[in-house]
Amino acid sequence: MANYAASWGLDIGETSVKAVKLVRDGDTANVAAYAVEPIARGRVGENGEVDENYDRNTAVIDALKQLVGQYDLAGEPVIASLSGRQVFSKSLNLPILDEKKLHRMVELEARQQIPGDFDEVLWDYHTSPSALDDGTYDVALFAARQDIISDLLVQTKAAGINVLGVSVTALAVYNFVNFDQEFEDDESVIVLDVGAENTDLVVYNADSIWMRNLSVSGNNITNAFMKKFRVSFDEAEKLKQQVDDTQQSDRILRVIEGSLGELAGDIQRSLGFYKSINKDAHFENVVVCGNTFKLGVLAEFLADRLGYPIIALVELDRLTFEPHLDRGHFLNELQGMSTALGLALQGVGCARADVNLLPKDQQIQQILKTKRWAAVALLVIIALSFIVSFAIKQSRITEYYENGEMIKSHSEDLRIAANTASDLYTGIQPLLGDLAEYDDFGRHRGLTQSVQSTVLAAIANVALDESTWLAEDGRSLEAGGDPVRQSVYIESITIPPYDIRKYGFNPAEEQRTVKVQVRCSGVNDQRRRTIDRVMQELKALSVDTELAQITGLSTSSPLFTEVMSKETTLLEDEWMYVDEQNLNTDGDIEPRVETRTFTVEVFTLECALQVYVKPVVIATSDEGEEL
Repeated sequence: MANYAASWGLDIGETSVKAVKLVRDGDTANVAAYAVEPIARGRVGENGEVDENYDRNTAVIDALKQLVGQYDLAGEPVIASLSGRQVFSKSLNLPILDEKKLHRMVELEARQQIPGDFDEVLWDYHTSPSALDDGTYDVALFAARQDIISDLLVQTKAAGINVLGVSVTALAVYNFVNFDQEFEDDESVIVLDVGAENTDLVVYNADSIWMRNLSVSGNNITNAFMKKFRVSFDEAEKLKQQVDDTQQSDRILRVIEGSLGELAGDIQRSLGFYKSINKDAHFENVVVCGNTFKLGVLAEFLADRLGYPIIALVELDRLTFEPHLDRGHFLNELQGMSTALGLALQGVGCARADVNLLPKDQQIQQILKTKRWAAVALLVIIALSFIVSFAIKQSRITEYYENGEMIKSHSEDLRIAANTASDLYTGIQPLLGDLAEYDDFGRHRGLTQSVQSTVLAAIANVALDESTWLAEDGRSLEAGGDPVRQSVYIESITIPPYDIRKYGFNPAEEQRTVKVQVRCSGVNDQRRRTIDRVMQELKALSVDTELAQITGLSTSSPLFTEVMSKETTLLEDEWMYVDEQNLNTDGDIEPRVETRTFTVEVFTLECALQVYVKPVVIATSDEGEEL
């Protein structure tokens, strides 16, 4: 998933919609905005009665529209989630044979593990080194039916929300706790998220994660109140929220003790299974999330049953707040915000697990919208590669077709005029020589185009590697920093002409030096690392099959015998910073437009092309003697 400077995390729960906006700040992020919108269980009519048949889909859209009404989300990146009950999940363990083939291995396993029609689901996975340290990968596999994700996208689109990713609640909670809360490196951390309709149990140790969806949730407790006291769902919810304040808490606890005991039993069985497959695991704490834990007796009950200290979310360790935000008010809502925070962390690129169940075609569309400049560069490189490859192939096909037609014509003449075959054969000889020269000329053109295509592809490997995209000083845009830029751009590729008078039409027999000019962004050490990476890519290039056929070179030969950096030039590039929401000293919106500059360095690389040495052919007589 692409990383954004700011992103919203959207958690659509059973009773409310929770949303958090994070703004990336170096290696952490700031909470910039948040909202909690209730989802109506029914529509109140003019007579004051509640219509229980009120469509939930409409209620969700209404809640989302209320959210959009408070904060203009149009065009802003949003990461949403599906609950554990909506998603098929499976933990796998795969051997590390060839990391390049890992995706294919996971897909083969997914086809076997995911029930139903595989073509009707959307799936993704998260990998981490196995906790057993036995040369295998732990793979967390997730899949959801296309219609479930489609319903989510229809709801968000109807409210004008731009969803760029769809993750899973359990992963979102893991991403938040793993990023923000501090624990010992060797501790296996238990995270329990109890929502109204869904309960997720997550256990993680370093990069390795394991999760389960449990059967008991907050609504089971509410239903126990409804059955015991014969009240409506809303009345039972109010009663549940007052448990800690009432003098009859012990009596009420006995009402819900069955549901709590079932939840504790599920947790104990799950942790027992985890310990059976991870012998070295040791637990010290249980981190609890979800508004259900506002019911204080629940945490006390679980601590007593499980035998581990319960850690409720009351403070943020790494995440910080924008100055205008009410910190205390947000921390009051923190217990229910873990999923939304984890989703927003994924959006700004600070999450460890990056799973996206959004359909692939929509992912591509969003990348094109949000990183249009990078997408254009990618499309240009792809287009150039296709054009060059097509030109080479088309040239050869046309050449062979014309040659074939010519030979066919002469063959037909030979068949018709058999009596003059000797004369025709004599006349064909100079034509064959001409054809050979044209073929050599075609090889020259093919060599030039093939070298250009291969160099373009090598530099594209560096340019499109997002891990190399760095701002010049690491500051945010609002703080005056530069945007994250592509690390390298191609200035030019120059292949010198060859001496046709000396070598004829044999383009690979002359020593020639290809000059490649690239423009590198970043500070000095970043530019040096980038050009070193480019030179490594160029040095690793081999003669491809098509070029081998053109020149006679071996496919095991390097394309360049030497790659050297000969010249560098420092230049200044410009970019335009536009802040449409800038506030002036009076507090009014006054758009700000600034021209900012950054330093780039143009490197000139000289690459010596491989030389083809024509083999010496020794003719022999029929008896084997040299002629």
